Amino acid sequence: SWPELSITPDKGYDTIVSGFRIDVKSTTVDGGRLLVRPEKRSGPADWFVLVPGSFPGPYTIRGFAHRDDVFTPQYLSDLGYGPTYVVPQDHLIPFDDWTAQAV
Repeated sequence: SWPELSITPDKGYDTIVSGFRIDVKSTTVDGGRLLVRPEKRSGPADWFVLVPGSFPGPYTIRGFAHRDDVFTPQYLSDLGYGPTYVVPQDHLIPFDDWTAQAV
């Protein structure tokens, strides 16, 4: 199934794949972590994906985390800008594993 690539006002997620709403998080740090603000807890995204890189690329999908796994006390931290859920890359579901179970 192809992702939704239309441009619309912020819906709380970036694309839809196989009916799942996905919020893409990017970082310029290759070893960066998935950062999700607590306000996203009440948002519609089903999955969060970490994609490090910088323009013009390359960008690499590092992995996915389901919303139920992101919003847990073990990942809540303060990086100096207030509470944030911080998920290390090695705690993410690899792209190939995610596509096998979700798509």
